[in-house]
Amino acid sequence: MLSTLFSRLKIDHLIKQIGITHRLVFFFKLAVAFVTPQPAT
Repeated sequence: MLSTLFSRLKIDHLIKQIGITHRLVFFFKLAVAFVTPQPAT
C-alpha cells in the first residue's frame, strides 16, 4: 500500500518535472526566435 503510494508520488513528481522542462524549453525557443532578426518577407 505504502510502496504503491510512494511510486505514484514519484511518477507525479516526474510528470511535473517534465512539464516544467517543456515550459522552459518553449520559453527559451520563444526568446531565441524573438532575439534573432527575422528575414524580411
